Order: sequence, then structure tokens, then C-alpha cells
Amino acid sequence: MESRGSIPVMSLQQRMRISRENAGLNQEEMAKKIGIGRATYAKTEQGVREPRRGELLAIAAITGVDSHWLETGEVSEAGEN
Repeated sequence: MESRGSIPVMSLQQRMRISRENAGLNQEEMAKKIGIGRATYAKTEQGVREPRRGELLAIAAITGVDSHWLETGEVSEAGEN
């Protein structure tokens, strides 16, 4: 994990894992909630597979994180989501 000033720079896979763990879900539970298999989800968190945008939006909704942050690693402007 890099650092840009005081804000750490994380990969998409790290953001997905942190979001999932903070929501108290394991990979199997998250996969079931977004409608894919556990192995497929695991490959996505490992960076072997690129997630679909709909999957990222579902992960953001399920975990309560900002979808822009999840997708890009950037904090969205106030009022945007």
C-alpha cells in the first residue's frame, strides 16, 4: 500500500477486501449477495479477474462505501455518490 500524503493509496482489490471485511462478510457471503460464485469473487479480489461495474456498485451498496471511492480510490466531492 502506497501513501499519498496522509491518505494511503490502495489497489481496487485492497478496497474490495477492506470493504467486505468491514461489513463483516466473508468471500462466499459477498459472492452470494452480488450473484456470482465464491471462486469468481476470490479471483476478483486477487486481481486475476476484472470486476464488472455492476458488481462494484453492488459491493458499494452492500458494504456502505462510496461507489466512486471503491472504483477509483478517490474521495468523491461532497454530495456525489
